[in-house]
Amino acid sequence: MSQVMSGRDQRTAAGPGFALSESKFHPPGAWPGLVVRTALIQRLAVAQAPVITVTAPPGYGKTTLMAQWANRLGPRVAWLSCDDGDNDLGKPGEAESWVAAAERASPAGILPDGSTMEGTLAYLRAVLCRDGVAEMRRDARIARDGLSPASPYQATMLYAEGLSYLLEDDPAQAEPILARALDASVHAGAPPLTALILVQQCHLAAQRKCWSEMTALAQRAVAIVQAGHLGDYWTSALVYAWAARAALHQGNSSQGRFYLGRASRLRPLLNYALPVVSVQALLEMAHSYIALADRAGAAAVLTQVQGIFQQRPDLGLLPARAGRLQAELATIEARAAGPSALTAAELRLLPLLSTHLPVSEIAAELFLSPHTVKSEMKSIYRKLGATTRTQAVTRSRELGLLGL
Repeated sequence: MSQVMSGRDQRTAAGPGFALSESKFHPPGAWPGLVVRTALIQRLAVAQAPVITVTAPPGYGKTTLMAQWANRLGPRVAWLSCDDGDNDLGKPGEAESWVAAAERASPAGILPDGSTMEGTLAYLRAVLCRDGVAEMRRDARIARDGLSPASPYQATMLYAEGLSYLLEDDPAQAEPILARALDASVHAGAPPLTALILVQQCHLAAQRKCWSEMTALAQRAVAIVQAGHLGDYWTSALVYAWAARAALHQGNSSQGRFYLGRASRLRPLLNYALPVVSVQALLEMAHSYIALADRAGAAAVLTQVQGIFQQRPDLGLLPARAGRLQAELATIEARAAGPSALTAAELRLLPLLSTHLPVSEIAAELFLSPHTVKSEMKSIYRKLGATTRTQAVTRSRELGLLGL
């Protein structure tokens, strides 16, 4: 007997669609010219603690240090390398595979916090928005019914329900729900969500052409991000994008470009694992780039948007808005590529240029060849109008692409 399976049924029947690379089970090879960190290795060697944590900002040689220590310990070491590409944001395909694996489990059962398994799975589906806006709303409601009343994700699902109406261009339904979600996020002590809801309200204010309200909401959201040191959170991309739009509307192009730079830093995190906010942030960036007549910047983010649409085509009114921006882009005269045209790979490399690391060690940190790193550095210099590494770092900080 044949059986017709829905998209969701097909996903849950499939196994994980990825495997760990063999290279992750071995320390990276030593590049010529690497500095041996003798003193740090000696401190690790004499430590008696059962668990040792090595922490440092990106680019300070943590992987190199651990590889050198592992080499000294010899066969007593079990190595598993996890990098930025192993988190759900860096590898959206793996996020989907893990959710599919969870969905194969029985939806019955209660988790330790009192949430039902059904509610927890619905939460994951709502976040991924794989089956369109209406299904996202349905999943958000199921999640709210099943999650523990004390769960911090209750506010997130109330927000998701309000957002679903916003994506269907139904502000009358969206506005009161988002207002309740804002109160819930404050009560739950979730600053990233609070800032995110404020900038969704920016959209509603812009629809009403209440520009002073839009600006005030964007400024509140930025203040929350700054106070909570949330500048590296993926959700802050949409905050900075709206802050840029508000600044440009006030005629402050330098501040607008600065906030666009802050949003651009987060572009590598924007993909179809968290599609709605990712696309919203990219479209707001495109809007501002077009306002600045920056064809290369707008083209870069709209290309990224199309990649998300290939995996998530049903995102309400967002595809139509992308089409309108693409049409506007066609009217802008092409210019030489500038900082806004930096690729996601170049944006990942940029923070490492501000460290003391030579190219060989940067390559080891990023699991790239030195040749690839040098090629990307040349492209970065060209787009930033720099001729040296120091100039590139200085220019990046001026543009908000690097922290001060």
